[in-house]
Amino acid sequence: MHKLIHAFRHNTLNTARWLVILEAIALLFSPPLTLLFEFTLYVTFFRSQALRARLFAACKQPIVIAGLLFYLAILIASTYSIDSWKISMGAFWAWRKILLLPIAVALFDDDFWKKKLAITFVTIVSVCAIFSFLGYFTDLAIYKYPVGIILRNHATQGIMFAVAAFTSSILLLSQEKSLSRNQRWLMSLSILLLVGNVVYVTPGRSGYLAFIVLALTLVFSYAYTNKKLLFPIIALALIPALLFSSPTVRQRVTQGVGEAQQADANNQDTSMGIRMVLWKNTLELIKERPILGYGTGSFKSAYTPKVLNGPKWQSDITHDPHNQFLKIWVEQGGWGLLVFLSIILSAFWQKPIWTYRVLGIGIMLVWCGNSLFSSHFSTFSEGRFVFLWCGVMLANSNNRKS
Repeated sequence: MHKLIHAFRHNTLNTARWLVILEAIALLFSPPLTLLFEFTLYVTFFRSQALRARLFAACKQPIVIAGLLFYLAILIASTYSIDSWKISMGAFWAWRKILLLPIAVALFDDDFWKKKLAITFVTIVSVCAIFSFLGYFTDLAIYKYPVGIILRNHATQGIMFAVAAFTSSILLLSQEKSLSRNQRWLMSLSILLLVGNVVYVTPGRSGYLAFIVLALTLVFSYAYTNKKLLFPIIALALIPALLFSSPTVRQRVTQGVGEAQQADANNQDTSMGIRMVLWKNTLELIKERPILGYGTGSFKSAYTPKVLNGPKWQSDITHDPHNQFLKIWVEQGGWGLLVFLSIILSAFWQKPIWTYRVLGIGIMLVWCGNSLFSSHFSTFSEGRFVFLWCGVMLANSNNRKS
């Protein structure tokens, strides 16, 4: 009977782990499927005493403490929101993705399963890169997406392709001896496919930034671990050369810089131009209530009066300042922003083995970089992904295979 109970608990644990892996993959394609896996994951925890015990134990780890404190900050800020109770609680509910962080930490204390998620993710995304190239070269659109786009949009695709290339690179560097020759060849090929797609096919500036951040993380991690400088120096020279060898990159970067410089002169809605206006007005709002902010879910109500009498193109976007840090500051206040920053800092206090520490911290840095231009911690796909991925990779490991 004891063996039967142990086997049941073991199967429940692995089922929950697979649900996390499936949700991380579903995020790339389908919100309904994502929510189905997420709901099933919650139900699995609710029904399993062993999983709940793991969850309580995970709450002692720094990154989980920081995540739960921020979720509490969001709740507290909803009590003084200038917007309606319905809207503020709706925004609080939308942030429930933070709860995926302690769940992932509770489940992935085993390096075997961390690696399983990493390899599954790289495999699926690499296959997507192949189909992206096929669509690009045959001028064939898939589903409702533009030519060459396989994932939900070009920003998500660029970021995820860069993450997958980085993951393959770290696994090759750190676990080369445990990989077969075929596996090493396949991972090397996946890196070429994914990097080539980010640079030459996917037209997302978010992907370019992700590539730069992860490439630098890889270079400095290699230099720190191996105490060799030749490869890092060569790599640092090749990164900008590779990016600017692409006409797409040059065009997108030049376009973005031009839009930012001529935000007022253009007098029309452009991707970077509207951001200049959003940031300027949001900073003015923050100056009025820097400590407490306006409350959870309040950005639209606080921001709309700022552009009410301005040009129409400036009032087309009033729901998000396209900067995660400014959004948190204006809603949860300076104190809430400090709590949020503690999540980022706590990533460095986690103690998994080197491979997964770099994989977790690297992705956290990417989200910080892209969150200067978008609210990637609070969006549906990117927000869920970062909390799942960092929870998995940064969970303190017991190094048992199961």
